[in-house]
Amino acid sequence: MCFALELPLPETYAALERRIGHSFKQDFTLNAIIAAARMLDALDGPVTWRRGDALRRHLGPAAANQYLVTLTR
Repeated sequence: MCFALELPLPETYAALERRIGHSFKQDFTLNAIIAAARMLDALDGPVTWRRGDALRRHLGPAAANQYLVTLTR
């Protein structure tokens, strides 16, 4: 999701791992996770996210549209 939302967090945390010389998880590093995510993006296309997607999926388009209208007020 960080890639879809264009958040710099993956690289920030990977840099922190390198700086402290310790991974956040024992069996893998964030660099490995980032590489796997980029590979999946290349194979399957990037994850897309639009505001209201969760509401649209769980409650339907009308609920999502009603919620989005409240954000524009």
